[in-house]
Amino acid sequence: MSYAFKEFASRNQWSINQYGKVQHFNISSAGARELPKPKPITVKKAEESEPVCELVLEECLRTWLVQLLENAIERGATKVKIQLYKSGYEGFDVSDNGEGINKKFWPFLCHCQTHRSRCSMYKTKSLGFRGEAHFTLAQFCDLEFHTRLKDAAKGHVLKYDAKSLKLKSSEEAEDLEIGTLVQVRDIYCVDEEYRKKFIESIGNQYDQVYEMIVSYGCILTGIEINCFNDKHKVLSTPGLDSFALNAVHMI
Repeated sequence: MSYAFKEFASRNQWSINQYGKVQHFNISSAGARELPKPKPITVKKAEESEPVCELVLEECLRTWLVQLLENAIERGATKVKIQLYKSGYEGFDVSDNGEGINKKFWPFLCHCQTHRSRCSMYKTKSLGFRGEAHFTLAQFCDLEFHTRLKDAAKGHVLKYDAKSLKLKSSEEAEDLEIGTLVQVRDIYCVDEEYRKKFIESIGNQYDQVYEMIVSYGCILTGIEINCFNDKHKVLSTPGLDSFALNAVHMI
């Protein structure tokens, strides 16, 4: 049994931080001891983007996926699909059945925000749009957004310029389902050294992704997550109505 499940079994409350790692705090007769407030996060501007890549190089796959998952949750998704290709080193897709991305957000979709809301157990805010996910993916990978609003007859495929991070093109597409698909290919293709390190660490990064999905599967109610590696279904979370039922199912 994993550490997270042992803590759950001992009637602890726990949450997930912005990197997909489990944080917890004990509940006792004396009351709850809350987690300390996180320190402010300083994010580099676009012209100083290299340290952002260094910061998450060995954990970037999990970090990107957890931030994109948070985005899907904020958009009201009840089903999220994570599709990995060759364990992630050939790319990945994150798709959801949420409300889609409003056109007013398109110009800023890959801009890094210097302030973002705290992610807590019950109130999760977007860490991808207001964090580093779109920002770094646009610079170091081949990134596309396929999105369609609920009341729209057609969807759009969005592409961004890697240097300016501005919207490069938006093409109409009739066959898109309602929601959003984030498509990532050629990870770190712009830098040979980063690409090599990323591939060398892909086994550990794949394990981190699995652990992250298990954690989310326990605490997310009403939201299903399905993860595939190529054509193989790796993991499916139940999205039941209580933490306890979710944890029993995941165990």
